[in-house]
Amino acid sequence: MSEAHQKIGSELHRSAFRWGSVICISMLVAGVAASAMRATKPPVIPAIAIPPGQRVSQTRCADCHIDVTDDFALTPHANTLHKAMHPAAMPHFAGQTFRDEATGNEFRFEVRDGRLFMTSPAYGRDVEIDWIFGSGTHAQTPLLTWPNDNGALFPVEGVVSWYPGHGLATTLKRTGDEPASGIAALGTRHSAPELLACFGCHSNAVPTNAKNEILFHQLEPNLGCAQCHWNSDVHVRELDEGNTSTIERLSELTPLESVNRCGRCHRRANEQDPHAIAAHDESIVRFASVGFVQSPCFLKQETVQLEGGLPARFDCVTCHDPHRTVPRDWTYYAQTCLKCHDAAQGRAADCTAAARTSNCIECHMPKEATNPYLSFTDHWIRIREKK
Repeated sequence: MSEAHQKIGSELHRSAFRWGSVICISMLVAGVAASAMRATKPPVIPAIAIPPGQRVSQTRCADCHIDVTDDFALTPHANTLHKAMHPAAMPHFAGQTFRDEATGNEFRFEVRDGRLFMTSPAYGRDVEIDWIFGSGTHAQTPLLTWPNDNGALFPVEGVVSWYPGHGLATTLKRTGDEPASGIAALGTRHSAPELLACFGCHSNAVPTNAKNEILFHQLEPNLGCAQCHWNSDVHVRELDEGNTSTIERLSELTPLESVNRCGRCHRRANEQDPHAIAAHDESIVRFASVGFVQSPCFLKQETVQLEGGLPARFDCVTCHDPHRTVPRDWTYYAQTCLKCHDAAQGRAADCTAAARTSNCIECHMPKEATNPYLSFTDHWIRIREKK
């Protein structure tokens, strides 16, 4: 085993900073570059909570990169958090009623005086919804917030979510064994730090005060350039001072570092118990970056030589341009597979079960259902046992 291959294995199980909560959004993936496993010095991880005005805004990035920011504005990552009355979220809930068959509880969503409320006999009063999480690509879920005895907010992830092509249904991970009344009947309660993590993975900037409480009036919802380009503040400052400057790119990181950049919100393999990561674990499909780094295609990428003698590079941005909406055509992704899997060119072996013109994705990266209304592409690329 090469030194670089050993480096991947050790990094997969190294303890790392856990940045945020995981919500369903598609994983970013990488292009071909010259040095697949070179060591780089990782930049300082920016904090989730920041003093007001210390994160570069999308507007500032657009001053020079409007072509990129205009494309990015159409992606799910740029539309993953909305105020409840936003037109991209409110119509999915307003005027709708859902009955939870497991508990018998009924939930109704109503707009009154320009605000969205959820009402249910399971709880004694109407509850206002301030935020709705998710782009709607997979789902959208209301977040309810309550003040505790000290006045700090704690979040409740709503029991009801909206799913495209279906409508309202039970939120993922609800088991039906939850209490039938009280706050717990309205959703899953989370801690104040988890509230910060939720917004941290769905916002470009989360300003806080001295008590680490979110300053919602200054919050910049939805992901932006600064979430992936960690030196964006330095980049802007250098340009303002009249100096030359280059923004950090994922292609400059090692493949594992690049995947882990996405894994700050999509979860990292080194945050998991390594003994618990198994192909039969159906929950892993939700965490694309965890399964991806288990793939033989990822672990053996340096053994493949591409045209010009360059080693293959396979990380989060080989298949998905992070600045654009992902293509839905399987042939786009199959072309990437065939760049490495080309035995005639002395590269990785061809598939023995299908022709090169076949759909690689449906066998090696199928969609797996996590509930009747929600499925994810399994990024643990492998040869699977036939069901």
